[in-house]
Amino acid sequence: MPPVPTHPAYLKPYCDAVRAVGPTFGALLWHSKAYQQVRFKVMTETIRAALAAGHTVQRCPLDARVFVDLGCGCADYALHLRDEGVDYGRYLGVEAVAELARASRDAIATLPDATIIEGDFVAEPVIVDRLAAGGGEVFLLSGSLNTMHESLAMDVLERTWRAVARVRRGVLAFNFLSNRFDEAGPEDCGPARRFHTQQVLAWALARCPRLIFRHDYLGARDATIVLVAEA
Repeated sequence: MPPVPTHPAYLKPYCDAVRAVGPTFGALLWHSKAYQQVRFKVMTETIRAALAAGHTVQRCPLDARVFVDLGCGCADYALHLRDEGVDYGRYLGVEAVAELARASRDAIATLPDATIIEGDFVAEPVIVDRLAAGGGEVFLLSGSLNTMHESLAMDVLERTWRAVARVRRGVLAFNFLSNRFDEAGPEDCGPARRFHTQQVLAWALARCPRLIFRHDYLGARDATIVLVAEA
């Protein structure tokens, strides 16, 4: 019997889920499809608002943009962009779990200018550097930080921001599970982890005061931050 491949701790929950249910929505470990769609909608609205702030925009500020979806899962965000009528310039999904990468390729087969890259952007930060240097503009992590320890997630955000900050009006958009909720709900979100929201926000403000912070959805149990570079 061939040896079972080992995976980094942050990928293991997804690999275990793929073995259990296949490369389907269930393997993405979202609370529900409805919650995923709320997060996507907030992400898109916030990116749009951040890019439009202070500028006279004649068309949707998301149109013609090159989106880089770090930890794209089954490329559901690409389908969200299509359903929202966003005329993006290109969609590049990055996914480390081979089975999910294959599912992503199937999902985007009919979408224009969409590509899936199989790779671990956490273990191989050069992936983000190359995508930023190669024309990537809007870098997003939706749910991609959930299974990381907070210290690792902050390292990933720092490295990603350094790459994005070199892109003219480059965007870093990410969400995470907040520890500052005040409405009743399930306490156990494992294998996902809640982050110290004020510390994450302080990190973001120290790098880019021009940002938007959203904490007004899903019972304040989730947070979204979007930073826009001035390079």
